[in-house]
Amino acid sequence: MNRSETLLRLDSRQMMKFRMLCPSGLIGYKAAGVRDLGSQTGCRIFVENAVRPCLERVINVTGGAAVEMAIFLNDGTGELEMVVVSAAQEGLFRVLETILELEGNGDDEERVVECRLLVDSSHIRALMGETPGQNVDAIRRIHGATIKVLNKEHLPACIGKAEELIIQIMGRSLCVKRALVLEVSRCLQDCATGRIQANMSSGVMPINENRDRVLSVDEENVQLKIAFRLLCSNKSAGGVIGCDGTVVHALEKETGAAISFYPAVHGSNYRVAFISSLEKRDPVCPSAQNAVIRVFEKSMEVASDWGLISCLCNETIVTAKLLVARHELRCLIDDKGQIGTDIRIASGVKIKLSPTDLPQNLDAENDEVIKIVGEYDNVKVALFQVTGKLRENIFSRFVSEGVACEQYPNSSVPKSSHNEAAKRS
Repeated sequence: MNRSETLLRLDSRQMMKFRMLCPSGLIGYKAAGVRDLGSQTGCRIFVENAVRPCLERVINVTGGAAVEMAIFLNDGTGELEMVVVSAAQEGLFRVLETILELEGNGDDEERVVECRLLVDSSHIRALMGETPGQNVDAIRRIHGATIKVLNKEHLPACIGKAEELIIQIMGRSLCVKRALVLEVSRCLQDCATGRIQANMSSGVMPINENRDRVLSVDEENVQLKIAFRLLCSNKSAGGVIGCDGTVVHALEKETGAAISFYPAVHGSNYRVAFISSLEKRDPVCPSAQNAVIRVFEKSMEVASDWGLISCLCNETIVTAKLLVARHELRCLIDDKGQIGTDIRIASGVKIKLSPTDLPQNLDAENDEVIKIVGEYDNVKVALFQVTGKLRENIFSRFVSEGVACEQYPNSSVPKSSHNEAAKRS
């Protein structure tokens, strides 16, 4: 067993806390939306109270430190790169995305932004490098982001810990995101969990070792975020959510998946149900797939109760619509360019792409709608088979192409979904 493999065999109970600064006026009443990211990432996200006259607030992100799940980053060419991170790192990344969106920078990868983290002063040396500035210079060259350690006089009044300093990451939005995920958060997490000894001269981890370590992830036990987007009519969505979210919370408890809805948009006939779960390749129960079926069943029950369809039985002709990134369709298209041929033959349904059904509240340039039409029971079978192929494709690409520094053309978790899906009603 080499050193990289040893470092990855962490106690799954190890936790990591990141502390990020955010403009106090910006977060305001949106604090609840930031906290909701916890249910999507498995983290505890706590927004500290404002301290007057301080203009900043602290957001605490606490989650598992085991490096065993994947997120998708823009690689700078428009393609997506899959990177294995911890739950705490994903939570931190989603909080940054939300802050940038609130600032109006969410859709502009070229705009210059900053990210400010509170860091234990004992971990600064590992981040900076054995030779002062060695690592941050490498990060600037590789990712295009500038990293500075601010003196104690720059600490805002809301900080009560004297041992903390501010790490400031500045650059284009895309560069800041990549530097935060690929380098800064990883290094700080390694220090905090003991994977590198920050105070030992031989224990400072060079930047280029990070990627080698990620490539040795145990593929059998790695957990990936499996996510699907199901379209529900506006009228059915309300019934699936239920009063104060009681129905959707019950579905979450039943399936073990996170279920949330994009906000309703005036003029659109649909809302998107975002369904996700952290899973191993061969689970006893594929939570996300099961949740898709349960949400679809519930939406049909609501449609029947409200008279949107005449009745609901096994022979009733119904339609299921799944929002899928265009790159994901490859695993469903046969040699003749037909989609879901084997599924159509086996289940007796019709499957086609329906671009006219794309929701108006999405930047759907790279998305398609898979439309499944047939008898109620057959549609459920086909929907489970389609999501099964999409799910297997995620794991197959992970195993065959590796993790770090690889382009991964999959967007089951779209850039905007975690920000837009926070509201349940």
